[in-house]
Amino acid sequence: MDKNTITGFILLALLTVGYVFWSYKQQADIEKRKAQIVSTIQQDSTHADTVGKTDIAMDSSQTLPTAVENKIDSTIPFITGTSKEIVVENEDAVYIFDSKGGVIKSVELKNYKTHDQKPLILFQGNENEFGISFINNTNKAIDTKDLYFDTKATSSELSGEDVYHVDFVLNFGSDAQYVQSYIIHGKGYLVDFQVKSINASQFISPLSKTLDIQWNQDMPSLEDNIKEERMYSNVYYRNSKENVDELSARKNEDKTIEEQLQWVSFKQKFFNNTLISMKTPFNSGATLGANPNPVGEDIVKSANADLQLQLEKGKDFNFEMQWLFAPNKYTDLKKMKIGLDEIIPLGWAIFGWVNRFLIIPVFNILGKFISNYGVIIFILTLLLKLVLTPLNRKQLVSSAKMAILKPEIDALKKKYPNDKQMVGTKQMELFRNAGVNPMGGCFPILLQMPILFAMYRFFPNSIELRQEPFLWATDLSHYDSIMTLPFTIPIYGNHVSLFTLLMAITSIGYSRIMSQQQASMATDNAMAKQMQMMQYFTPIMFLFMFNSFSAALSYYYFLFNLLSLIQTYAIKKFFIDEKALKAEMDANMKNPKKKSAWQERVEQMMEQQKQGQQNKGRK
Repeated sequence: MDKNTITGFILLALLTVGYVFWSYKQQADIEKRKAQIVSTIQQDSTHADTVGKTDIAMDSSQTLPTAVENKIDSTIPFITGTSKEIVVENEDAVYIFDSKGGVIKSVELKNYKTHDQKPLILFQGNENEFGISFINNTNKAIDTKDLYFDTKATSSELSGEDVYHVDFVLNFGSDAQYVQSYIIHGKGYLVDFQVKSINASQFISPLSKTLDIQWNQDMPSLEDNIKEERMYSNVYYRNSKENVDELSARKNEDKTIEEQLQWVSFKQKFFNNTLISMKTPFNSGATLGANPNPVGEDIVKSANADLQLQLEKGKDFNFEMQWLFAPNKYTDLKKMKIGLDEIIPLGWAIFGWVNRFLIIPVFNILGKFISNYGVIIFILTLLLKLVLTPLNRKQLVSSAKMAILKPEIDALKKKYPNDKQMVGTKQMELFRNAGVNPMGGCFPILLQMPILFAMYRFFPNSIELRQEPFLWATDLSHYDSIMTLPFTIPIYGNHVSLFTLLMAITSIGYSRIMSQQQASMATDNAMAKQMQMMQYFTPIMFLFMFNSFSAALSYYYFLFNLLSLIQTYAIKKFFIDEKALKAEMDANMKNPKKKSAWQERVEQMMEQQKQGQQNKGRK
C-alpha cells in the first residue's frame, strides 16, 4: 500500500473515530448521573405559579378586585366528574381519548411492534400530559387537564375516506363554551386539533392575554437498545423563519425560544409525537426542555414544552392545529413540506446531501420492486461500486505506475541512505518526468468518504430497516449477534457481530492486496513498518467500533470491501496493461515536463527543511 493510499485510510479512520466518539461522548456520564438519582420531588399543585405563566398585564387605571389565585379548588366548574374513554381506530392507528382533560390518552401504531413484538404504543396513561390553562372571569386558574368535559362521541372504526369528529365541550352556560375538537381520518397518522370558544368573554378574564399550553412526556423505550434510543431521541422545533433546530441530546436543557414556533416534536429514534400550528404560530418566548436522565429504567427521555397562543381581548378564538403521531419515514415527512423530515439525522453538509439526493432516492426505487432489504443493500452497494469504477481504475493505474518505478526508487534510497529530504526531492523529480501523479491513489479514496459517512448516518436511522431480517441478522437496524460472551470487552461489548467480523477480514484482505501490487513509498524502514502496521490497525479499530452498530451498516461495509476486492482483481487483470504503461512512462522520461508551481513549492519546502536540520546539526 503506497503512502497516499495509507494517508486516505488514516484520514478516513480519524474522521470516523472522531465522529463516533463525538456521538457517544457523554453517554457514560449520563448513565452515571442516572444511577445517582434515587428519588424525585413531586411539585404540589399549590405551587404551580399559574399567575406568572398567564402573563397577566394591567395598566395604571386597572386593579384586580381580588388576587388571582394559583390553586385550583372545588369551586371551579368541571373539577369533578366521571372519566369517559373513546376508542377511535383507523387503518394505521388506535387513538384512546379521555373526557378528563379532553385529550388523547394513548396512541398505538398498528403497523409496528416493539422489539419484543408487543403492540407499539407511543404513550399511555401518565406518560403523556397535556393541558391548556387560562384565567377565568372570577380570576381562578383553569387548567383543562384537571377538568371533565362533555362529549357525544362514541368509539368508532374508520377506513378509507372516513372522517370522525371527537368534540370535548365545557359548557359555561348562556351559550358560552370552550371546545377541544379532534378530526380523525380513515387512514394516516395526522389528527386535526382545534381549540375554540363561544362567547369567551363570559368565562375568560379580559386580562388574559394567552392560552398557555403545557405538554410533558416520558418517552417509553420501544427498541432493544435504550442507550442508542437516547442518542437518537430529542426535542426538535421549527421557528417562523422555517429553521429547524433541536435541544441538546446528551444533557439537561431548558431553552427559551426567541422566535415564534410552527411546530414542536418529541422525537424518538424511529417515531415522533408532534404538535403543529402553522396557521397561528406559537408565541415567542416558548420554553422547551429535554432530560436525558429520566428516573424510570424504561424511559428513554423526558421532554416538555410550555407554549402560548395569543388571545385578543374579549374576542372568541379558534386555533387550528394538528397532532402527528407517526413513524420517522423520510419520504412521508418530506411530503408534508413543513420541514419535519429534518428531525431524521442524515448528516450535515455534504453527507446529508448524499443521503437526500442519492442514497434515499435509489433506496426507495429499489424498495418498490424488492421486498428483501438485504438484497436492496447489496444492489445499492453494487451500483455505487459501478459508479465509482472510474475512480478506482485511476487509483489502480497510479498504483501500477508506482510499482513500475519501484526499482528506481529503491536505487535512490541506496544512493542517499541518510538523506530523506534528498530522496523525497528526487522522487518528486522522478514522478514529474515519468508523468506520475503521486496523489492519484489518494484522491479516489477521499472522494469515496462522503458516501461512506452518509451510509453511517443513513442505516441506523432508516425505519425501513427496523425489524427487517436478513440471513442470521434478525433486525438490520440493530447489531447482529452470533455469540454472547460471558464477559464484556471495553468498547467491543459482550457479543460477536458476524457482519462486523467479515467487514474487518475483508478490510485486511483488501489492504494486503493493494500493498502487494505497488511499491512502498516510505523513505526508510521505520516508515515502511508503520505503513504495513496500518493494514491491520484500521480494520481492527473498526472491528471494535462497529460491533454494536446496526447490522445493515456492517453488512454494507463488508459488501463494499468484498466488491472492491473483486473489482481490483478485474481491473488489474483486464484493464491495466503494465507494458503499455511502462512504454508511456519511458516516453515521458525522454521528454520531461516543466515543474509546476506546486511542485516547485514542495521542493523548496523540502530544501528549507533540509537546511534547517543541517544548521541544527552544526549547533
